[in-house]
Amino acid sequence: MLDGINQELSYNSFGLPNTFKVCNISSNTQDCQYTHYHYDTYGKLTKVQHSQTQDGKTPSIQYQYTNTGLLASETTTLISHQGYTTAYHYDDKDRIKSVTLPEGITLHYHYNTHSQVTQIDYQTPTSTLWQTLTNKWYKVFNKDNGDALLSNIQADSTRGLLALTHANGSTVHQVYDDKARLIDKHDHTTSTKLSYDKQTGQITSIDDNGNVKTVAEVNNAYEYDDNGNRTKHHHTHYTYKPNSDRLSIITTKDDKDNIIKTTHYTYDNLGNPVMITTKDHKGNIISQRALTYTPDGQIKSIRDSTQDKQGNKTEKLIATYQYNHLRQRIAKSTYHKDDKTGQIKEETTQYLWDKGLLSAEIKDDKVVRRYIYLDIMPVAILDYTYNQKGKLDKTEVYSIHTDHLGTPKQITNQNQEVVWIIEMDAFGETKSIDSKDNFTFNLRFAGQYFDQESEYHYNYHRYYDPSIGRYLTSDPIGLNGGSFNTYAYVDNEVWRAVDPWGLYTVFIGGAADAEPFLGQGPTGIMQDVRRDFRDKYLQPYFEKAGYSQDRARQLASRNARYYGFHELHLMLADAKMYLSTQGNENAKINIVGHSLGGWQAAHLAQQLEEWRCGSVGVVTTLDPVGIRYSYNLAGSINFKTPNPKYKTWVNIRAEAKDTSINDVIANLGGQWNPSSLNPTYNYTLEVDHVYARTMFTTKIPNRNISLLGLVNISYSNNRKNIKEYERATDVGRKDTGD
Repeated sequence: MLDGINQELSYNSFGLPNTFKVCNISSNTQDCQYTHYHYDTYGKLTKVQHSQTQDGKTPSIQYQYTNTGLLASETTTLISHQGYTTAYHYDDKDRIKSVTLPEGITLHYHYNTHSQVTQIDYQTPTSTLWQTLTNKWYKVFNKDNGDALLSNIQADSTRGLLALTHANGSTVHQVYDDKARLIDKHDHTTSTKLSYDKQTGQITSIDDNGNVKTVAEVNNAYEYDDNGNRTKHHHTHYTYKPNSDRLSIITTKDDKDNIIKTTHYTYDNLGNPVMITTKDHKGNIISQRALTYTPDGQIKSIRDSTQDKQGNKTEKLIATYQYNHLRQRIAKSTYHKDDKTGQIKEETTQYLWDKGLLSAEIKDDKVVRRYIYLDIMPVAILDYTYNQKGKLDKTEVYSIHTDHLGTPKQITNQNQEVVWIIEMDAFGETKSIDSKDNFTFNLRFAGQYFDQESEYHYNYHRYYDPSIGRYLTSDPIGLNGGSFNTYAYVDNEVWRAVDPWGLYTVFIGGAADAEPFLGQGPTGIMQDVRRDFRDKYLQPYFEKAGYSQDRARQLASRNARYYGFHELHLMLADAKMYLSTQGNENAKINIVGHSLGGWQAAHLAQQLEEWRCGSVGVVTTLDPVGIRYSYNLAGSINFKTPNPKYKTWVNIRAEAKDTSINDVIANLGGQWNPSSLNPTYNYTLEVDHVYARTMFTTKIPNRNISLLGLVNISYSNNRKNIKEYERATDVGRKDTGD
């Protein structure tokens, strides 16, 4: 139980998760939601159902597999009971050969001799478009008539995107300085120029289409308390509950310091606002907003009411929302009165997701809008219209023009005409929108979707209120690793970055790591490895990104997590929560496990894939043990041999010249040799079993990089940093085990 939330996970006879129940026991009704997991006879996940009723009918995701155990299809059923199926086909080397998407698009994959994707071809419902992927960047062109969705993409591994040409011929250029920092981004409609402080390297000013603003100028417009809570902006004052980051009262004054209105927030026991009341200067209620929540803290409904001077109250339901088991919003229903009939009309939009990104919008069971991304940056829209028979009739292509953070600023059509343009303040509140022919577009800051009915931004795992520059609810991952403001958006540093949590690394200890085992320990071996990684790499990484030393340490602690070997289900729950909050197709988890923790690391990588939670980057198994059945039962860990899914897997076997008591105890669990599973790197080091730090920092044979270096790359995505971090690491030093 955690803060009024009761979580129960039941298992089937094979030890696989069966039902995950989450209840808000602090509410009067004790609302519960259920996630049901179904498997085939081989233990493969075949269906996930998520509901707020015990029958668990909808929504659901269903999986089918080939005879060799590969994923053949994935069918997402939303609240309308309509299924949307993605089908996968493989070549003789078990590589994906083609993928067929729900609206009829078929993607074809091409590989080189190293099984790296070199090209992706695909066909839309209305034309034949070919997409080519080279070095993780895209080039899209119409093979039939030469029209391009995206073309002339230029990029390198150090600076990233250099240029691309949209379907309408508009070319985006990105210019960098000698430190690989973006200093200029422009096309035929937009221009953004950045200036940096010579000493700190932080952004000092932004020239947005000739409108120059300094960071100091914007920061001076806001006042904050010591914990990063906004206390004043112009004539608006913010008050917080004592010893808390929960916003209590917003007071709006005129230029003579007279109160115009006040807004009061009431919270439940979990820190979610349940009532927002606005009063006039005399204390009379003007309006109220009531919010209800799902058991895991997502907004379930919003109801607004107004009150006139005579005290007459008018109340209306404005929206309800539904989510899947990954906390992704899959449907919203809005309600408004029909001017002609006076009846309340309901309009429902459903959503499809792909790798944490909003992929499509659905109305009347038809995909009406498809989003196209480069990395996590939205670059194009495909809008579909259908004829009276429900067949696709027309496809309109629009180009998205973004700023330096990937925030959309303008939309142009195929004639290079601007059809949508937005002006926002520093925290994303809309100041003005101009659109042509009522064109609507709802993407905002990275990962945010504007809801017109509430004026909130849905941000994958919670809702952001741009008018106050903070989230409505506390961070669902909590205060893991440090005390910081869990309601703030990017620590109020909106100029520098979007939320940086696109990846974290899990460290899993062995049997005696955190607690004594068979007379040994606790050794704290993997806790030390995690601590070194946090202090020597992650904290400097965030400091270089422009965060203060204290904030960088908090972020580093949050992004490097430690678990005991027996906490696999907690790891899975946290990983699912983490990955579902990112809205980022690059969101990955690195896993480093030692001894029994190595065995569990492989299981975690496998289950993250099978549960469709997200992507695994680097898996590291340091002298893993766990194949002996009796020991598995004693340790309460998985008894089946894992078969992990990964981008890179490094397995190290420790074989010291002289056997120590550490090796004897470790071998009671049965040393695991995964050679038959073909790890990316699989080798032996002449070290004692407990020398996990040495294994982690010693260079891979015939490679000028260590495991630490591999994990570092996944964060920096910048190969020039490898040598720098190798020099900063004490390579080869022995562990003390304490």
